[in-house]
Amino acid sequence: MKTWQKIRNARKEKDYDSAYEHYQLQSDPSDLMSKKMMCWVIYDQLKAAYQGHNQEQIAQKLSFVRNEEVLEIEENDMFFDHFWRISGLYFLKQCKFAHKSKSSENLDQLFRHLRQLPPPKGVSAQIALNGALKVKDQWPKFYSFLDWWNIHRLDREYFKPFITKKGNKIPSTGERTLLAMAKYLYDEAEKNNYGQLGKESCQSGIQLCIEKIQLALNWRVEQNWLEYALAKLHYASGDYPKGLIAIQSFAPGKRDQFWVWALMGKFYIAMGNNKEALKALSRGLSIPVKADFQIKMRLDLLPVLESQQEWDWLKTEIIQIIATGGEKMTNHRQVIKYIMSKDYTEARELPVRELEVLYRENAIQLEREATKPHKSEQRNKKITYKGKAIILPEKKFAFINTEENIDIFVPWSIRKNWAPGSPTVKGRAVQSWDKKKKRWGWRVLSMKKVEKNS
Repeated sequence: MKTWQKIRNARKEKDYDSAYEHYQLQSDPSDLMSKKMMCWVIYDQLKAAYQGHNQEQIAQKLSFVRNEEVLEIEENDMFFDHFWRISGLYFLKQCKFAHKSKSSENLDQLFRHLRQLPPPKGVSAQIALNGALKVKDQWPKFYSFLDWWNIHRLDREYFKPFITKKGNKIPSTGERTLLAMAKYLYDEAEKNNYGQLGKESCQSGIQLCIEKIQLALNWRVEQNWLEYALAKLHYASGDYPKGLIAIQSFAPGKRDQFWVWALMGKFYIAMGNNKEALKALSRGLSIPVKADFQIKMRLDLLPVLESQQEWDWLKTEIIQIIATGGEKMTNHRQVIKYIMSKDYTEARELPVRELEVLYRENAIQLEREATKPHKSEQRNKKITYKGKAIILPEKKFAFINTEENIDIFVPWSIRKNWAPGSPTVKGRAVQSWDKKKKRWGWRVLSMKKVEKNS
């Protein structure tokens, strides 16, 4: 009886020790049939180890698969598929556990063995990738996983959106992967010496991610934030003109998202266009967000105001940063350090000691004043505008984007008289307080279509 037949019979009887003995006693190391049959013995044991969460057994069996190079045997696709079917599901289970327990010890140990094997294919590849995406923000080895998984393999199949039982659409696996990778690379590029990756690895990763995003956009896949991720990567790579084009094409549909305007402001600052940077950052600050994000934008705004010699505005922003700093001293120290590092005398009209008093005693009051609408000053303020109306058929309201890049709300009382489209219009608008967003905006009083020859 041949060796592979002995191993097969031992497997049928679940006598795995005998199967190992037969395999080790074989005289021909190139006996592929014995090695293939031994694969299925390992498969049975690995499946049992996965079910019992036996980490020691899992490590031993994966070491055998790696050392014997059983996944690289030609015409062994069936075992490859079965191996990754159970390994991918177990990896997904470990990702869910790590996400719930906030501990990635078992996941790290599993990945240490899996990463030394060829990555999965087909459905198993999607299962493993979806598992890793669950812990992308808390697993330090997430980028190493993407490097091993190889995002070159992302094709159209990965960009199909998920639809829940309630009919809600969830972003596709491909989009979530590229967004996570773009965020990681952008954050690393912002660190000194490009963080743990180093400059060369970070820049090559950025270029690869840019290529995959552009390919996905060329496929016209349904997506939400790929243009934003593309703009951030162009900013990290220093290609500001391309990044600005990407963010400008993305901004009209996300005008109420503060981070769009924050990133646009960064582009204008990097390109030396402080006038447009001032507009973008002011637009972002008009949108209610968490204090931490507001402070970051205000800190970006300080040097712009300095270059424009807007000293009163500069002092106001300094006070706002201190007011929204809460009990954390970090932002307070940044502002004080910024003031002390400057030579201009205008901003020093507000002494450092006075700033400290404002911070410690009046922070809460200043924060309330910053968000309180001053109706006596804003009431009855009107403007004459000219711009393009955005009238959608499914909406009972519309917006006008003026030549000065101001958004004006069009209520139903006026919208109902207009057909869907994007006509150029003009008229008058009044400033009004948006109770939901807690900020001042503009509301249409009158709207007329602009003739082409006018």
